[in-house]
Amino acid sequence: MPEHASALDRASAAGSAADPATEPRQSVVKSAGARRARLTPAPNTDTSPEPPAREEGGQTTGDGSSTSANDARLRQDKPPHW
Repeated sequence: MPEHASALDRASAAGSAADPATEPRQSVVKSAGARRARLTPAPNTDTSPEPPAREEGGQTTGDGSSTSANDARLRQDKPPHW
């Protein structure tokens, strides 16, 4: 490489050996007329908007209907504008 090559050129030439550490996780997709660019999904990720399915035997810390000691007071307090 010539002496006047930029650091970016040197880095791209050095990483051309398909080194996974130098490859980007995601790429940027630019759309004509769009205000923002879009990232492609990262490898090994779920792109669905739903929460992931719970594995068998998965437990939560509460059942959703349990109340704490402070819940009763919070429910009976009225805001000042009522």
